[in-house]
Amino acid sequence: MNKQKVQQILQIETDAQKIRSDAQQTAKQMLIDAKTEVTKLQSQVRRDAEQETEQILNQALSKEKSSHILNQAKTDGEKKETLAKQNFNHAVDFVLEQIVRQD
Repeated sequence: MNKQKVQQILQIETDAQKIRSDAQQTAKQMLIDAKTEVTKLQSQVRRDAEQETEQILNQALSKEKSSHILNQAKTDGEKKETLAKQNFNHAVDFVLEQIVRQD
């Protein structure tokens, strides 16, 4: 091989390594972004559930009714938190799948 061909091959290898490195960095950033977004969503769901619970409690007229409403709000909050966790798992699975596809 002549010197020019060797240099071209080396440049192609360098370019390929850069592309792979960039793709890996992008995938890592996607995972970080997904985790951040899921954390934000979980926090928002929790805040919404707490606000809803507070509103329901403020509307309660009796102790018995308050107890029933509190239990319902707690159940609703737990359902929302479970849903947020499932969304987080789906987001992580999606990002990992994207990373695997790039490798």
